[in-house]
Amino acid sequence: MKKIDLTNKRFGRLIVISESKEYTKSKNIHWTCKCDCGNIVNVSSYCLLKGRTKSCGCLRKERMSETMTTHGLTGKTPLYSTWKKIKERCFNKNAKGYCNYGGRGITICDEWKNDFHLFYDWSIKNGYAKGLSIDRIEKDGNYEPINCRWVSMKIQQRNRRNNKIIEYKGENKPLSEWCEIFGVDYNTIHQRINKYGWTFEDAIFK
Repeated sequence: MKKIDLTNKRFGRLIVISESKEYTKSKNIHWTCKCDCGNIVNVSSYCLLKGRTKSCGCLRKERMSETMTTHGLTGKTPLYSTWKKIKERCFNKNAKGYCNYGGRGITICDEWKNDFHLFYDWSIKNGYAKGLSIDRIEKDGNYEPINCRWVSMKIQQRNRRNNKIIEYKGENKPLSEWCEIFGVDYNTIHQRINKYGWTFEDAIFK
């Protein structure tokens, strides 16, 4: 796809200054922008061209501040806790799991990092429901709109980086999915293969 140069173009309160080099894990080009309020932020082409990000967050805060305060949304919705945990594992070196996220160079896009309201709105419009968890489509990619989705815990477990992929009769599936298909215990099969060196067929059928 041909890259569109957005330099000097205006999107709401944002003026594009230059292409950003910070988001190397992202498949989507990011741009360094200056907001009318003076803040500098990095925003993806996707969010700029789709009109999803029009300021550094100040515009949304002005519009949402009264509503959020009135309804107590920040303190009550599980999405706020999810948002905080994402930021912790990307930026807090003492957080559990940091080595698998921030330690590997995975981060969260500026529009979400700086504004919970934007994360909340994206979630509501993109399938969020109670019991679902946020999942990165590309496991080496960042937390950003183009690379995230809401899925069940079963799908989340299947998509883990350490979930062993097994080829059987020409099909590649995670070990956990094969165990579901054959109705066997995952932990037992995993131990037979990894601890005792059994083949997949022996582990499943013996």
